Amino acid sequence: MRKLESKSNLGKIEFNNSYFRVHKPIVHKGAILNSLYFRIWSFDYLKGKCGEKLIDIAYSNEGYYKFTNKDIYARKRILFKNAIDYFTSTEYGKYYYLQQTSIPDHFPELEVQLSRPPCMLDSDLILNQNLWIGGSGCISPLHHDLSPNFLVQVQGKKKLIIFSPKDNKYLYPGQEVGAKHISEVDLRNVDNNRFPLFNKATPYECILEPGDVLFLPSGWWHEVHTMEASISINYWFRRFDIEKGLELLSVQELYKIIKIFIDKGFKIDSKDCEGEYLLIKAIRYSLPNVVEALLLLGANPNMSSCVYDYGASSVTYAIKRGEKDITEILKKYGASN
Repeated sequence: MRKLESKSNLGKIEFNNSYFRVHKPIVHKGAILNSLYFRIWSFDYLKGKCGEKLIDIAYSNEGYYKFTNKDIYARKRILFKNAIDYFTSTEYGKYYYLQQTSIPDHFPELEVQLSRPPCMLDSDLILNQNLWIGGSGCISPLHHDLSPNFLVQVQGKKKLIIFSPKDNKYLYPGQEVGAKHISEVDLRNVDNNRFPLFNKATPYECILEPGDVLFLPSGWWHEVHTMEASISINYWFRRFDIEKGLELLSVQELYKIIKIFIDKGFKIDSKDCEGEYLLIKAIRYSLPNVVEALLLLGANPNMSSCVYDYGASSVTYAIKRGEKDITEILKKYGASN
């Protein structure tokens, strides 16, 4: 089994260019070691902070939590302080798991202590911010997500077995409605007669230790094994950036796409990972359709470059680059030299 790439001191620009944009997973070692929540979130701290809260946890005899087979586990509602005892002790005879529990909805007192993963941009839209707490032996079977994901390890260790989307045909996605992102293969004991192509897939493995952050692009298959009592957070997110392919879209199509981001909190005058405004970046990439869509949605037509031509106004920058169409669009929306 191959080891997944890992790296310390990973910056936002390198992450964006070498991993995010090419849909490549990476373990960012020690990424959150200086974060407040990492320093204070022990099991005892969470018990004291949120102990009287009622929560829903799953439990099973095997620790195998497959979404499409809920007969193998059950759920119950208990006090969070009692759940912590279940997660951290082996004397209760079952495997207990707090799964995919929204922090904003159920633990707002913890949300205020959080900071974004280091490689996440301020302009990235967080779709979900979930808490996962489980005892040793809990398994989330092989599946993939529909959005890019940061998995943050706060306490304990987890092992992940990961497969590229290129191996889809070897991983036997479920056929049920709503289950096509879940593999039918049980990695604990692969049935080679039922899944003869599985051996052609290439597995990668990584161990997440406290302080590590795993980036998983959408579509990458992963099975998660809790090796010891763990506290984890996952962030499903979306990123809007100026890149190749946008020239194929009309202003109206771009308007609709960007409007979805704005409706979820995206700031129209956001910057990219290098610190340049998206409007200026659209000028650099010769994308008049993007420029007009941004302006229609309220972008400042008189902003100045922060990176490419520091201090130059949008119009000045467009003129310097010989972008006549973009210059006229900027002036139409009120830009001045």
